[in-house]
Formats: sequence, structure tokens, C-alpha cells
Amino acid sequence: MWLGYGKDRAKFYDWMREQGYLKKAGAVTEGYWLLVRSFDNKYETSAADDSYSESWSGGSGSYTYRCKTTFDYSYSGSTHDNCKGEFVENIGTASSPNGRYSGGEPVTLDLSIKANTSSNICFHLGASLGAAITPINHNDPFVSYGTDTSLYDITEKHTKSYIWTEKNDTNTGYTGMQVTVGGTMPAGSADGDKVYIVVGFTGGNQIIATAYEYEWHTK
Repeated sequence: MWLGYGKDRAKFYDWMREQGYLKKAGAVTEGYWLLVRSFDNKYETSAADDSYSESWSGGSGSYTYRCKTTFDYSYSGSTHDNCKGEFVENIGTASSPNGRYSGGEPVTLDLSIKANTSSNICFHLGASLGAAITPINHNDPFVSYGTDTSLYDITEKHTKSYIWTEKNDTNTGYTGMQVTVGGTMPAGSADGDKVYIVVGFTGGNQIIATAYEYEWHTK
């Protein structure tokens, strides 16, 4: 059959898909993923040195990173005399994924991040939030090796794979973001295959992550 299409590989692959030898990209397949559990990674809950006092908390779709300055500091562009005692409390939330997906079915999550701050704030002490799908049968959902598939804003207006908080231009607060991100669940091939949807919240030098573990069932 390949010879009949000459060098036109695209038409040949179209024919293969029509015959059922190849699955169309994004096509829903037989079988389904069933959520079997969700769990969070291990992370430090507090840290302090001569400059900052930090704390991390949360999991299961709700996360907090708080950082407070503990040293005397001022600079020429500041709107106030001293930055000691200023704080940022970053709060990230993510909706829960579905309990069941078909292979090729869209996945969407609502992500939101904001920050409460002291009335004056000098420093960039923000956080970020994102989500991804691991490869099938990945051994550790909290270690990506660069092979995870990030979820992106379904409207394509926000082009990064994560959202974040950042200091405003007047040193009086922080701005946040919210998006609905999406991707496509892969298809399993054998009963017991596993895949994870992972939500990750990063603040300071810590990551708080939640993994949703799915197991493949053939029909």
C-alpha cells in the first residue's frame, strides 16, 4: 500500500488511520482511566535565616507560601523607610480532575493564585502554580525528568505553562492570575497501566505538589 502513495507519506498515514492501524490524534480510545488515589509530596513546612522567615502549607489543590523579611533594609526607590517585617502570603488553588477519563479525552483544571501582603512591600516573594500529565507508567510523579506534558490555558491568551504572583509597581501589593488549563489524557495499552495528573505550587525553594493517580481499564 505504501508504494501506491509514492512519497506522499501524509496520505499513507491517513489511509492507515482510516483502516484502524493508527489512532487519530486526540481520538477517544477504548478503555478508560479510573482515579485510584491522590497524594501530596513531602516538603519542608518552615525555614528561617537572618533575612527571611518562611512557611509552606497545604495540599490536595490548596496551597500557601508565606515569607516575611526579618532584616533592616531600605533602598532609594522605596516608598517607605524600612522593609523589615513586610510579608507576602501566596495562596494557590486548583480544581480537582475528573474521576474517570477515556484515552484521548480532554482534561481541564481551573488554576488560581493570589497574594495577601503587608501594606508596603519591597521584595519579590511570589509563587507560581501549574499542572501537567506524566508519561504512562512513570515511576515517580514528583520527578519529571523533563518528560511531563504541561497543561496550558485553553484560551491560549496566557502562553506560559504556569501562573504566578508578582509585586505591583507602587510597592503596595501583589497581583495574581487565574486560568483554565487543559490537555489530553493519553491512552493506556494494558490493564493496570498508570498515569498521573500533577499540580505543582512553587514558593521560595520548596514545591508542594499533588498527584492524582489513574489506572487503565480495558473494556
